[in-house]
Amino acid sequence: NACVFLGDGSPTTWGAMVGALVHCDAVFIGETHDDAYGHALEAQLVGELIDGWHGGALSIEMLERDEQKVADQWLAGEIDSHQLAEQTKSESWAGQNSWVEWYQPVLDAAKVNGGVVIAANSPRKYVRMVSKDGMKSLPPVNSEERALFDAPCAQHPEYREDLRAVMVEMRQEEGQPTPIVSDEDLDRFLASQLMWDATMARSVAKAREKFHV
Repeated sequence: NACVFLGDGSPTTWGAMVGALVHCDAVFIGETHDDAYGHALEAQLVGELIDGWHGGALSIEMLERDEQKVADQWLAGEIDSHQLAEQTKSESWAGQNSWVEWYQPVLDAAKVNGGVVIAANSPRKYVRMVSKDGMKSLPPVNSEERALFDAPCAQHPEYREDLRAVMVEMRQEEGQPTPIVSDEDLDRFLASQLMWDATMARSVAKAREKFHV
């Protein structure tokens, strides 16, 4: 059994939660990537929502836009789940053999309830380019490759400082002075994070033109 709470902290039930979410255009589900219990709840929720919507879309972070064709082939039964994980190099997305245990059940829940799967994320190739050399390293605006990602258009100063704190924590060594994170390093890290966010947000928005998501 799952403990379910409203935004104000008051308890509710799983059934009441699903009953409310069915009336939403889009539902965003956060996860801790290595939490098996959370993944089981996620699969259950995805299945119940898409069933309640009589179809819909699962827009998923774990697949990238250039992998949409592979996702479509799996959905059509042209390849199996092993081939899906292999062709998208997802077998160990969140740890050794994590795909088959944690992510495939979520995709299966969408498929068996009549949903589609949206490969929502930016290919890592472009995120690495931004992280290494900044936004100027991306393909030009008129390039066909631009369909594979969305560039962020906002600076998010509070998010920037939160990321600085994360980078300091990541670099901190026991017994050593607090590390300095340069603005240049921080801005490259921020740009890569915002590219992921912008790309997935646009993927949801486009899917919403046809489906509940």
